[in-house]
Amino acid sequence: MDTMDTIIDFKTAQKQGKLDLIDWPTQYGDFKFYVRKGLNEVKYNVGQNFSRNPKSGEYIRPFVAEKMGEPLDLNSILNKDDIWLDVGGHMGFFAIRMARQFPNIKKIISYEALPQNVTFAIENIKVNGLSGNCEVIQKAIVPNQDKTIDFYLSADSGKHSTLHVRGRDVVQVPAVNINDVLSETGATAIKVDIEGAEYELIKAVKDWSNIRVAIIEWHFNAMKPAEKMDNARVKMFHEIMAIMEKNFDVIRKAPNVEYGKNFITHFACIKTK
Repeated sequence: MDTMDTIIDFKTAQKQGKLDLIDWPTQYGDFKFYVRKGLNEVKYNVGQNFSRNPKSGEYIRPFVAEKMGEPLDLNSILNKDDIWLDVGGHMGFFAIRMARQFPNIKKIISYEALPQNVTFAIENIKVNGLSGNCEVIQKAIVPNQDKTIDFYLSADSGKHSTLHVRGRDVVQVPAVNINDVLSETGATAIKVDIEGAEYELIKAVKDWSNIRVAIIEWHFNAMKPAEKMDNARVKMFHEIMAIMEKNFDVIRKAPNVEYGKNFITHFACIKTK
């Protein structure tokens, strides 16, 4: 497998016989997904997002995992008329699950940098009958005012990133500032999964007042500060926690996760007032 496999678009995959349509029944809905053959997108992407149980899945778990506190009622938190900003939309999996499981959500706007992934996201949203609930925009969301940005390709279609990774192929993608997107979309909830670039993006947000819920995938292995410092992963995580604690009433995270050997964690932030 190489990066060329992960950047095949929907029509090319269809023409070359590299397209699979899979059925994926769950307790909260029956889904269908187009994936590229041979890339483990079912195991590593669909499987992690679409658990059979409505109380599981990587973005849902922070709300219900006992190690993060008393489990919360998902409907009371997530089944609201929010506008979700999905930062790192990949092939539409987060948007599709949220729109189906929580039908009171007003809209989910997914920003995905790689155009080939966008073609799959559009088709996956369509085949699940959710085109009226979900929108996909082909841009990277960034902390600065750059209009284009280098995008580093991975052999895993869910791990491309704006974060510099030595040895990876690079393409240029259009970009837009996080604060401009928050203002233009009127987002009231946000999910961020951008493969290690989340530290600078979160720091760049100027105003959290309109955001009621935030779900963040945090990559400890990608935290490399500009200046060398001891316990960098701990200090950078605490810096972000301080920002979230200032702006949200409840932070759901695994206790002392920053001191362990975890490469990735998920946390959720909620306003109760």
